Amino acid sequence: MVIRKSLKLLMIFNFLIVFCARGQAYHKLLGNHQIWEQYQGDATVFCTLQSGQIIFEGNDTIIQGLKYKNLLGYHLYSNTSMCFTFPFFINDTVFNGAILREDTSQKKVFIYDKLNNTEFLLYDFSASDGDTLVNPFFENFQPSPFYFIVDSVRPINISSVGLRNCFYINIPGSSGQYFYIESIGGIDGIDQSGAEAIGEVKILQCVKDSSYNSIYGNCFCNVGIEENANSDISVSISPNPTHDFCTVNSKSDEIKNSIVFDIAGKVIKTQIEKKIDLTEFANGIYFIEINFKNEKRGYCKVIKE
Repeated sequence: MVIRKSLKLLMIFNFLIVFCARGQAYHKLLGNHQIWEQYQGDATVFCTLQSGQIIFEGNDTIIQGLKYKNLLGYHLYSNTSMCFTFPFFINDTVFNGAILREDTSQKKVFIYDKLNNTEFLLYDFSASDGDTLVNPFFENFQPSPFYFIVDSVRPINISSVGLRNCFYINIPGSSGQYFYIESIGGIDGIDQSGAEAIGEVKILQCVKDSSYNSIYGNCFCNVGIEENANSDISVSISPNPTHDFCTVNSKSDEIKNSIVFDIAGKVIKTQIEKKIDLTEFANGIYFIEINFKNEKRGYCKVIKE
């Protein structure tokens, strides 16, 4: 009798887990102003990683009557002479990335192929265990489709975000088990399918929210953000060098926040005032990203002595 009751409770518990995961509201991937940090490389060479990018959402665009989201990005650069490795830095030159469309009613995300003027399925967040997904998005849109088998769909608890459905897929030849996560994207990168990781190393290192708080993975980018005359808005810091406080100088007063990074790329302070207090930090070099309410940004380097 006790065994039957225990089994019954276990069945109810499992049902509630699945029901909660399936019954929860859909968490969209696009429109959250997230930032994706991703890398590419080759596991067969000494320096595994060879390139990396910071990807973020740009403006919307209409193609054939459908609304797409432009993804933009910054290339990551390495300060080391031998390998592409930590510490990294970015410059202010923005490149155009992928063009994605999300259908929230179907719970699917599509990627637009500019060469062939069509779109292909990138993520299916409505899939279930055992489903087959046909994805031609392989080797730069070659005509031969690639078939994904969804091994399982399980909820995972992401710290500070909550429960999200995770879709596990075994792709022969790919580097490890591929999976993609609702509202986060694919483990190989926001605009990469699992098939594209065959024989290569592609990593979605982390995802940040619109305030640059890490919400998934372990971020180690933004190291040594270089000053550049091509910033969205011209900004400066004074006094520089400083002993304690410095002030952001800009023609625009609509500052959203200022983010201070140490030389290792770690966010050590975020505030909304123009005056930045560095008294609690050791002497050295710090990088400051100034975000404005019109979504533009400026970068500065400050020396504390």
